[in-house]
Amino acid sequence: MKRLTDLASQLALLHRRGASIGVDFKFIADHLNLHVSVKDPELRYRYINMPGQVNHLLPGSLQGQLSDADLIGQDVASWRVQADRLALRSREPHIVWSEPQPGPDGHAVRQPQVKIGLHDERGMPAGVLDLAPVGDDVEHMRMEVQRLREALDLVTEVLGLLMRHDHETDLLERVCSTLVVKGRYLAAAVVPVESSKRTVHVPLCQAGNRAELCLPGPFRLDDPIWESHPLVRTVESGICMVQRLNSAREQPLWQQAHPPEHAQALIALPLHTDDDVHAVLLLACDGVDSFAPSRAVLLQRMADELSLGLELLRSRHRLATERQQKELHLRQQLATSQRLNLATHSGQVGLWEWDLARNTVVLDEQATAQLGLPSYARTLPLNTVLGWIHADDHPGAVVALDQVRHEGLAVDTTMRIIPPDGRERVQRVCMAALRQEDGTITGVLGANLDITDPTRDMERLQHLGTKLQLATQATGLGIWELDLVQFRMLLDGRACQIHGLDEPQSVVSWQTWLQWVHPAQRQEVHDQFSRGLREASQGQFECALTPPDQHPRRLLVNWASQANEEGQVQQLLGTLVDLTERRRSEARTAQTHQRLALLAGATGVGHWRYDLQEGFHFDEPMLRLLGVHTTPPPATAWLMEMCLNGTQREALELALITADEQLEVALQWQGLDGVNRRVIWLGTVDRDSRRTVTRAEGLCIDVTMQHQLEEARQRESLGHKADRSALVSRISQELRSPLNAMLGFVQLLRRSGSPERLQQFDDYMAQVEQAGWHMLAMVNDVMDLSSLESGSTPLDIETVSLVDLMGELLPLIEQLASVQHVRIDLRELGAWPSVRADRRLLKQTLVNVASHGIQRTPAYGTVTLAFEPFGHEVAIRVIDEGLPLTPMQVGAMLDPYGALQEATLNDKEPHQGMRLAISRQALESIGGHLRIDNGPDSPVALSLVLPRAEPLMDTLLPVPTRITADEAVQVNAHTRGKVLYVEDNPSNVLLVREFLSLRPEVELVVAHNVAEGLAAVAGQRFDFVLLDLQLPDGDGYEVLQALRSQRHPTPCVALTANAMINERNRALEAGFEAFWTKPLNLPEFLQGLDLWLSSRRSRAEA
Repeated sequence: MKRLTDLASQLALLHRRGASIGVDFKFIADHLNLHVSVKDPELRYRYINMPGQVNHLLPGSLQGQLSDADLIGQDVASWRVQADRLALRSREPHIVWSEPQPGPDGHAVRQPQVKIGLHDERGMPAGVLDLAPVGDDVEHMRMEVQRLREALDLVTEVLGLLMRHDHETDLLERVCSTLVVKGRYLAAAVVPVESSKRTVHVPLCQAGNRAELCLPGPFRLDDPIWESHPLVRTVESGICMVQRLNSAREQPLWQQAHPPEHAQALIALPLHTDDDVHAVLLLACDGVDSFAPSRAVLLQRMADELSLGLELLRSRHRLATERQQKELHLRQQLATSQRLNLATHSGQVGLWEWDLARNTVVLDEQATAQLGLPSYARTLPLNTVLGWIHADDHPGAVVALDQVRHEGLAVDTTMRIIPPDGRERVQRVCMAALRQEDGTITGVLGANLDITDPTRDMERLQHLGTKLQLATQATGLGIWELDLVQFRMLLDGRACQIHGLDEPQSVVSWQTWLQWVHPAQRQEVHDQFSRGLREASQGQFECALTPPDQHPRRLLVNWASQANEEGQVQQLLGTLVDLTERRRSEARTAQTHQRLALLAGATGVGHWRYDLQEGFHFDEPMLRLLGVHTTPPPATAWLMEMCLNGTQREALELALITADEQLEVALQWQGLDGVNRRVIWLGTVDRDSRRTVTRAEGLCIDVTMQHQLEEARQRESLGHKADRSALVSRISQELRSPLNAMLGFVQLLRRSGSPERLQQFDDYMAQVEQAGWHMLAMVNDVMDLSSLESGSTPLDIETVSLVDLMGELLPLIEQLASVQHVRIDLRELGAWPSVRADRRLLKQTLVNVASHGIQRTPAYGTVTLAFEPFGHEVAIRVIDEGLPLTPMQVGAMLDPYGALQEATLNDKEPHQGMRLAISRQALESIGGHLRIDNGPDSPVALSLVLPRAEPLMDTLLPVPTRITADEAVQVNAHTRGKVLYVEDNPSNVLLVREFLSLRPEVELVVAHNVAEGLAAVAGQRFDFVLLDLQLPDGDGYEVLQALRSQRHPTPCVALTANAMINERNRALEAGFEAFWTKPLNLPEFLQGLDLWLSSRRSRAEA
């Protein structure tokens, strides 16, 4: 009974832990020669087994559904239920006896049954195990328990080996040894099998006597002798095979060939890899009479676990190998990366990678530096990088990327890139595809080489080549090269022209070209070329040459040769310059100089000569210019040292050094006689091949008297003009201030007061205003005359059509004539030509001359306008019917400052004489002149003579009309602002205050000097400032500077009686927005004030 309870305990342990060692409880229970059943905690059957009928009593669909009451009835099963519950609460086996059953001999027999409770890992009841023997063979039961225990121990030992060994061979050797030693097998071996080649190899590992395994050396699986061997059958079926060895009469061929000594059976266990058998574990035992099926199941499970362990061991070794390979690969990659990094840095190659999944570009340090990016900008979007490519290169770059991405091609291209720093770079880009193991393209790897500098150098070389070609064409240089193999002269197009050859390019043999050279110079030319062929050198020579066209020429030949590292000349080339015409000109010039030298000696002009070896040589007239009157004369070098100071000597030496062929320099010296002289040093210069002055010869002309006369004339002219301009400026300033007050008050009086009073004084005020404007016109005439005489009037010389000009001026002239009751006769206007003149001055002059004629003509007379051609000139004639002019009157007309002017001018227009003088000055400034035809029997005619020009077809723009003083002025309440007026004249202040009465919303603040103006600017803010430039304690420029220093500068206008052009320019350059002159025109003053205040208010509102 103890053996039965031990077996029950072993089965209960197998039920709980069998899965952990890879042994299934049901596999063992199915093959036991015992009744085995398992119930759950509710005492329902989970498993029932009877010997020979494996699991047939309880189909899978009824597991957990049947109990003892269902099988044998409630009454009979009651005692079993009580026993099951008792066993369920205990951990020890319980023996119960069945009901008495009649035996074979008729006696009642009671069968023992062992019940043992099953518990899980937490100790909770999991069911009940029932175990009952079949029959009463106690010894058989004991052997079954013993064998099961030994098999379980053996399987546990083998599985433990899997955990302790890492090497496959060591593991298999220990497994074979364990099976022989502890499993008491006669022999054990692991035999490798190659199923694909149907071959069995020599055992890898073995233990025990190999002869017991009945194995030869290697054999094939399809060998008929071995087809019944258990090893072959196991390979074919993939399951465990047990082969009983037969007696001598029934032995198979393989057993007969290799009979065992003691083995009675062979057991073959397959070791699987995936679904294939890669080896067989072959065991030899001494008998199988008592070998239970349960033990075969355990061996099969052991083989399966061993196969799994071997597979895991191989996987671990494979992973370790792969890891080692990866580490080796990583080390190789690291070394490659280091070498690549070193190569990229030394070769300045930048690397980048385009990740297709993220659509980003990763740059290395060198690529980042090439693009001028910060070091942290390593990962950028692809579109950002593409946006930096030059617009002309962008399509090609996109196509190249597509070829690499879609077709996997390697691309090498060049493109221009403009990164954020704005500096254009030229880069050569090489790209290749990055692939996975299956060939899928995952990215693009590229390398950049910055070729900006080489590209720029190449462009500069090409540009220089183009310039060289253009230079040779422009300067007439011909280029030649000597072919060192065939000794031929290769000539370009210009060289062919120099030689008189028709071909655009020609080849002439060296000997033929040498025959063209003058016989006296052939040896020199041959020596020059021979030296160039022997060594790298350069040279120059001039030779006479007669080419096939029989026209002698003189050529300047420059040549240079280049040698390789061994010193062998590889290239000889040069240029040609045709000196034929130059040498002829030099000969003619030398002859002319000789004649001039003879002429200079006869007229007293000094002659000098210079030689590199002898220095200067002077003739007798030249010595007299230096103040030498003794015989013999002193040394030339001493004369130069005594008469010319250091500056003059340096000037002469510099002229000799820098002169190309002709020498001309102005000098000043004091001769030995103490006389200061100014001379012009003229001559020609000869140079050698090194451009050194070897000879010079020329004349020295005394221009002292001419220079003194010119200085005197300039001093007189400048003094006269300066005095006259100062007088005119002073008169203008003194006249404009009272004129301003007079005209201003007249304008106000005519626009204010009652109608009755205006009617009473209208005639008187009209006369006063007319006189004022007349005085202003005189002042303007004086200023125009001053500007013309000083040359400060800007001129714009152009072609002026007289037809268009007269069509524009005729209404004005007719209006002037109608006032004097004079008729205008314009003759043949359509045929009037065009002239070259300043249009503005010509209009002013023509109106002045016509007005003069109208004033001289009596009432109901006629003034005739006509033209008369004089070759290249045209005369515009103004013919009046007045009395003939006396010589005194003609002189006053041409001299506005003359003493007789006051007594001889026409009473109708007392300032007409000044206007005629202005007209004369204007005509002379534009290249014409004023002619007066005056005879006793012919009318007086004033002619404007001008250079003739081709007629113009341009359309003239209309002339804007001047705003008159009679224009209606309305009160404007929309103009607002605060105005500062800095003025010391009370009349002008009162006048501006009355003017501003028409702008009631404008506030006027008056300052009488610079100090008050500065105080007002510092304490208040103004919208508009009027500044007089002449003040008692200074000028208006100080107030202007104070205004400009404010944060919000105020518009400032200069209001002054000084209307000179230089004062106007000074004011505008100093920062005034406008320049207004006195006297003021009321409409113009108010319109200008409205414009400035309205624009400032618009800016303030904005």
